[in-house]
Amino acid sequence: MFRASLAGLGLAILLAAGLTAAGATAAEILRRVQPVPGLAAEIAPDGTLLLRTATADEPVLVSSFEVAPGRRRPGQIPVPHVARAHEGGPAGQRGFSDQADDDRDGRLNEDPLDGRDNDGDGLIDEDYAAIGDHMLVIDLGPVTGRIEYYSWAHPHLQSTIFAAPSAGSDALGPVTWQLLTSGSDWIETDVRGLHHRVTGRCDVRTTHAYVAHVDAKPGAAAVWLGVAVLNEPATDGTGRTILDHRRLSIPLGAEPTAVAVVAADTWLGLVRRLTEAAVVRAGVTDPVSGRSVPWVVPPPCAGCRTAETPDFLWNINRQGHLTLTARLADGSAAQIDPDRFRIDNLALGSPDQILWQAADADEVGIGWYAMTPNRLARTGIGLADPYAALGSLKEHRAAGTINYRFRTPSSAVLGCLTGKRSGNSVVTLEAGMVNGHDVTRTLDPDLSATDPVRSALTLALAGTPVAPGNPGDQERLLRSEQARPTLAPDLLRGWPNPFRDVISLRLRIPVTVGEAFVWDKNGGTPAGLDSGAPVPWSGGKPTVSVKIYSLSGRELRTLHEGSYMTGEVTVYWDGTDAFGRKVASGTYFCKLQMDDWSTTRRVVFMR
Repeated sequence: MFRASLAGLGLAILLAAGLTAAGATAAEILRRVQPVPGLAAEIAPDGTLLLRTATADEPVLVSSFEVAPGRRRPGQIPVPHVARAHEGGPAGQRGFSDQADDDRDGRLNEDPLDGRDNDGDGLIDEDYAAIGDHMLVIDLGPVTGRIEYYSWAHPHLQSTIFAAPSAGSDALGPVTWQLLTSGSDWIETDVRGLHHRVTGRCDVRTTHAYVAHVDAKPGAAAVWLGVAVLNEPATDGTGRTILDHRRLSIPLGAEPTAVAVVAADTWLGLVRRLTEAAVVRAGVTDPVSGRSVPWVVPPPCAGCRTAETPDFLWNINRQGHLTLTARLADGSAAQIDPDRFRIDNLALGSPDQILWQAADADEVGIGWYAMTPNRLARTGIGLADPYAALGSLKEHRAAGTINYRFRTPSSAVLGCLTGKRSGNSVVTLEAGMVNGHDVTRTLDPDLSATDPVRSALTLALAGTPVAPGNPGDQERLLRSEQARPTLAPDLLRGWPNPFRDVISLRLRIPVTVGEAFVWDKNGGTPAGLDSGAPVPWSGGKPTVSVKIYSLSGRELRTLHEGSYMTGEVTVYWDGTDAFGRKVASGTYFCKLQMDDWSTTRRVVFMR
């Protein structure tokens, strides 16, 4: 899919170019950067950026320098100077480093990486600011100008291309950097997306952008392109960015103009990437000294790094409308891209509604729709981000239920869910976070729907008996020697695993017998046991504990103990024992106990 094609796009631009720190030949830089199906990127010898498909001759997007005609001596067209660097290298220190001013003269970046002695001290390129994990510089000479490309290894930035073009010092007229699309006009709009600070606090950021909707390849879904000018160009005041249908012209000055070029397969994915690009350009401020440094990536919040996505349940009502339900525990990753749901590789399209009910609040909902260029151009509504409007759902601390309702799912999707398609015993849900991460889950029917008509239909479609058995008989069967059940392994999940700092352990208190237990393969499920019956917990709710054990079976720490109703609970382990001492690197057991039943999961700690 397109989202997989673009993963690591900005990083691959620099890794695959194979450039040396000195000048490189045209043949060395004119090569395919990411030759993958769907969409690929190239950089030409003159710094041109191209996005193209494998089947079309015309690129989806192409950039170029446009220089006003001027006097130039014959034969004086310079060979482009190409170099690469990275932040933290032997030269080009920046950020809050003590070596940011490499020559210690009190000035930063007065000798750009262009192969010339710009500050007249007899040294070449000894004092420049390298930006990003990879920085590619193509200098086209004093008449045309130069362009810098930046990329970072951070997952949420790998599909964004950061460019910084600038005009040449000897240009006799205006210089612009132009981006031309194929088959679609640019639309000017504001986009609004969420950004989580390192503290977990959520901000709503607005970014001015130019967007287009273009075909990636024949027969494939169209993709969104977005361009954001991240700083006002230092021009002579001749004007602002010019939009002329398919051509976008950005005026350049002597100082680089920061531009983010983004591609995404959904509207919300485009919005979030453009928003994060603006955050990176703004950089970080030292709270002690007050010094601000642009192009420093703020550290992500712990929830963005460690929160695990929830499981999903499905339900079909008597009108044939499909609902996907996620029950969020405290700390769950909630921000799923609503336009990226697929069931057994069948796209669901966009939901009609997104409903959120926090554990301690009333249900709130918004209408949702697939963004199109016509709707965007007609209404100017480029601010759509559902989670910005759903209150507590935008925070990682959210606990409650979120429903995605699809009014007209395809017959293929309905057939897949109801088991009418032969040979499909397990239903797989594919989704994607708005930060680009992919999610795959096994999709189960929702057996706890409150609507009696909907519940009965759902149970019948799932092949589950509608009428539960006698509770007393069910408990005797479960606790008999014949049953010997253990808790289902998926009631306890840990992420990330292996881990270095903290592992998030999410445990789920099940509702039904079928959800709660697995049985020995030899004995099997006891005859007469109703998988749809409620679990016969002692006292009406289970006594729950989560403990860590060594490989030898020695108990190291109790992470959690208590009694809970059905739902989800998240606990954390930081790799310490009961006395607060760090354990050694290695494999450990995490044991979940509910009443008389238990399940164990291996976790790996790496110091």
